Amino acid sequence: MASTCKVRAISGSLALLALSSLGVRLFAGRAYDAWGPATTLVPLLVLLAAGMSVLAVAKAPLLFLLAAVPTGIGIGGAHTTLISAVVDRSTPESRASSVAGFAACWELGVGGGTIVMGQLADRAGFGAMFLAVAVLPLLGLVGLRWLRGPAWRREEAA
Repeated sequence: MASTCKVRAISGSLALLALSSLGVRLFAGRAYDAWGPATTLVPLLVLLAAGMSVLAVAKAPLLFLLAAVPTGIGIGGAHTTLISAVVDRSTPESRASSVAGFAACWELGVGGGTIVMGQLADRAGFGAMFLAVAVLPLLGLVGLRWLRGPAWRREEAA
């Protein structure tokens, strides 16, 4: 019975993650258009870090479900915002290669991250792995702050 409960919580959290990741995409592009990438990206990265932090300490099935929504919103919204920034800042001639380059980097990050985090989970446990994953969007915030300039502010980019 306990293992069935855990499987249901995990499958339910994956469904919530997928639905929230897809649902936020309907609004992230509009938010990018209205406020620019930095203003849109910051709360999304914070949500992603918060969701992963909850997963790092989750023991009860309800916590897995609660972590899924901010994680899905963070992932789906950040991807939409970043791809919008790539398209927005590419020339028409370089747009296809820019989008392809972004997609390749995203997939390399997902694939490479899976291998690295799998090794970490094997050695230190899932809690440590999810905590490490929670730190990554926060590092992204530091990088965004460092990169942030006129091109990342909507009022100056328009």
